[in-house]
Amino acid sequence: MQHNTKSIRKELMNRKIIWLAAIVLVVITQSSCSQSHVYMKTVDSLEKDRLKDHVHNLSHTIGIRNIENQSNFEKLEAAANYIVQQFKAMGFTEPNLKIHEYAATYNDQTYVMKNIEVVINSSPGCNRKNESIVIGAHYDTVNTSPGANDNASGVAALLEIARYMKQYDCKLKKTLKLVAFPNEESPYSKDTVTGAFFGNNMGSVNYATKAREHNEAIKGMISLECLGNYTDNTKSQDYPPYLPSWLRWLIGLPYHSKGNFIGFVSNIDSYGFLKECTSSYKKTKKAFPMHYISLPYKLDPGIGRSDHKSFWNQGYKAIMITDTADKRDVNYHSATDTMDQLNFESFTKVVEDLKAMTAKLCKVNKNVLKEVSTDPTSSTI
Repeated sequence: MQHNTKSIRKELMNRKIIWLAAIVLVVITQSSCSQSHVYMKTVDSLEKDRLKDHVHNLSHTIGIRNIENQSNFEKLEAAANYIVQQFKAMGFTEPNLKIHEYAATYNDQTYVMKNIEVVINSSPGCNRKNESIVIGAHYDTVNTSPGANDNASGVAALLEIARYMKQYDCKLKKTLKLVAFPNEESPYSKDTVTGAFFGNNMGSVNYATKAREHNEAIKGMISLECLGNYTDNTKSQDYPPYLPSWLRWLIGLPYHSKGNFIGFVSNIDSYGFLKECTSSYKKTKKAFPMHYISLPYKLDPGIGRSDHKSFWNQGYKAIMITDTADKRDVNYHSATDTMDQLNFESFTKVVEDLKAMTAKLCKVNKNVLKEVSTDPTSSTI
């Protein structure tokens, strides 16, 4: 009898939580457009080819990359070297190109890991608070997958955002830092002492911890996580149980089940930064369909499943931009996560819009925008 009473109370409490979440979601969740399949902007073919090259080199030429063993570590090193060489080819050099090394241990082997960072400086005298925005993507994979979508797509986007934003060096109102992180994937991200997730092996944990130790004024962090999977097929998009179709309709999320949008996700503490990002994104002409949501972490810990949580843990605001990963991608963490499964047409549109969003977020001077608007590598802002 006591057991039954506890079960009933627990069920009632769960229902209250779900309804409370529904009320909160009505307030804090919106979408960028009602017809999420409509998109008219022409894709930049050169951009598309570059994204394909990045994904091919990381997922096909290099393949599985992690610290499972020495062989896989050498592939992780090859991925790091590829990223560094791409940054150098864009013209990034020291001190704007930085490699932060740290030690990670797995299976009693210690490896030298690399956080790879490029810095695009703010205008002299314009950034009195010395604020920065960090955009990051992890370049490792699980041990069962070549990681085309997870997360060669995120790294490819990071590289192309860097290429685009370099023209604004010393012309921004906020410093921009773009970082490629290793060891996001489990079990390589676990703490070597406690075994807890988001441990000292993880690149973003190392970076965010040092940023806090140095009291760096990070305005917000954006994690690029799985960006290449899009389809208009019905029943291609899954949702957590607290988001039934009627509630999605009520709060402006797509109530259909088509995986044809990009998602912006945050915890409640980061809601203000989330709004800044989505507002900047939506100002882009003919932006690719986007929906965003801000949730209590305790309601859905899944919203913290990437490098942005490392920044939450240090008290920084952070969001994740994603195609929703395993809520859509049937090839998630499998051997079939290959580049032929990615929709490069939609992926390219998303990256073009993220470049424009970044420029707006870092507050490029309007007269500077006019100066560079004739640049053939620039997207419409």
